Amino acid sequence: MNQDEDELHNQILTLSAYMIQRFWKRYLTIRALRQVIQSKREPIVIYFSTITYKQKMKSDTDRIFYLLDALKLKYFKFDLVDNQIAQGWVKELLNKYPLPFVVINGLYIGGQEELQILYEGGLVPAIVEKEYLKQCIICKKPKEGEECKECNVPYDFFKIPL
Repeated sequence: MNQDEDELHNQILTLSAYMIQRFWKRYLTIRALRQVIQSKREPIVIYFSTITYKQKMKSDTDRIFYLLDALKLKYFKFDLVDNQIAQGWVKELLNKYPLPFVVINGLYIGGQEELQILYEGGLVPAIVEKEYLKQCIICKKPKEGEECKECNVPYDFFKIPL
């Protein structure tokens, strides 16, 4: 090959690498958007990471999936690995709380321990069905004001402030 052919060959290789990189970035963005759209369809979303060195994080994630499967509730597993869009959303939570996060109907309720408490109290299905908007999910009295007069707790007591 002469010098012109070598130069042309190198330009083709450079262009090909650039095109592959552009395609890959576009693929990751589309995949992230699909996850976001799909997660909006389910009332329960679990944010977690498959890449972790912490055994507690892995076991907490497994326990959450087990509890929700036991209740036969639909949920979306949102793996934060390779999803820049979701990482941006949960950045504020990541600074305050460890993974995994449990979000029900758009409300952050905590992690595995908080879900376990709600599960043991039989409150998870009531939260998923948004019964707290109509009545106290503890004593079943109709909603009056911002706090249940019988239980002396807010109707959305399970919600953790951000």
